[in-house]
Amino acid sequence: MPRKRKNNTGVPDYEIDSIARVLYSSIIAYCNSEQGKADYAEWKKQQLNIQKTEIVPTESIGQPQNK
Repeated sequence: MPRKRKNNTGVPDYEIDSIARVLYSSIIAYCNSEQGKADYAEWKKQQLNIQKTEIVPTESIGQPQNK
């Protein structure tokens, strides 16, 4: 049984499907390219750095954080 879509954009489903079909092949080609792989590796490195900086030191647990 196919999933029920929740399209409340006002754009007909067939138009969204058409755009998705066109973009999908381009996205896959980019992800499989050398540039796409390099960009992904850089993004992944950035995400790891963000996670490292967001770790809360144990001495500050229970204290209000200033953001």
